[in-house]
Amino acid sequence: MTYVLSLRRIAALTAFAVLLSSAGVAAGHAHLISSDPATGATVAAPKAVTLNFSEKLEKKFSGADLTKDGAPLSSHSELEPKGGKTLVVSPGAPLSAGAYTVSWHAVSVDGHRTKGEVAFTVR
Repeated sequence: MTYVLSLRRIAALTAFAVLLSSAGVAAGHAHLISSDPATGATVAAPKAVTLNFSEKLEKKFSGADLTKDGAPLSSHSELEPKGGKTLVVSPGAPLSAGAYTVSWHAVSVDGHRTKGEVAFTVR
């Protein structure tokens, strides 16, 4: 009887450990916490778009693309060296009036990939 109880305790502790470890993995993803311009904003033409993430990013595997009304634009994305959590997207030319989307992909230092979009309008 004691042997069966010990096996049940081991199984319960193992299940609990798995739950705890999977919660830690999910928390390790780099999520977008803010952007400038903010998604849905209508703004004067920005010189750059900044994307701020919850975790430090891997420079080699993180980046973004800029489109206007669905058409790709010349742009350059670069990770700010201080802190490593901010991705700056610089357009190749000044932005004119219209609807823009920044499509980003980020890999956190723990290797997890996330992606998303920030849409804004230039007046």
